[in-house]
Amino acid sequence: MLVDRCLKLSARQAIEDILESGRTELAAYNVYGEADFRGMLNETFTPTRPYVFLVMSKMEPTDEAHLPFIVVEFGEIEYDPFELGNREGRTGPIWVHVIGETDGEATDIASYIAKKIKDDNGFAVKNHNDVVYYGYAPDMKMCQAEVIDTIRVEPTGEMAATLIKAALSYHWYTVSWRYRTLL
Repeated sequence: MLVDRCLKLSARQAIEDILESGRTELAAYNVYGEADFRGMLNETFTPTRPYVFLVMSKMEPTDEAHLPFIVVEFGEIEYDPFELGNREGRTGPIWVHVIGETDGEATDIASYIAKKIKDDNGFAVKNHNDVVYYGYAPDMKMCQAEVIDTIRVEPTGEMAATLIKAALSYHWYTVSWRYRTLL
């Protein structure tokens, strides 16, 4: 697994940790992934409340039983030029789409994620390989994906157009920021 995949998995893990912790203002959630979501669709899995589905695929909920639902999306990954202390640096945008049954639910979760990402100045990029990679042991922090732009919480977004056209009445907020890694 290459650095870009580790970066994406680390972003998902950071959001999962934020939601499961219930550290301050927001209660802890049971966080379920894509396989669990597919199991719920096939009626082979029943989540325990309070829960949230957190995926990295371009999936969408099909009814209110699947909410809240969060999709982590990466834009173009830009490779920084080689310089001292930065052999594998990257920059790019991240969008965290938060879909809730009510406006309050979507706003609270999106704002909470934005606050924690700001407080932590991004997230740790860890080695998600089962072997040593670039000298880093499995699950070891490789670098920090630092926030380099304003963190925004905005209603709807590009991915929401499909749901809006389908006349589904979900509430959608997008948390977005740009990151930079130095490796």
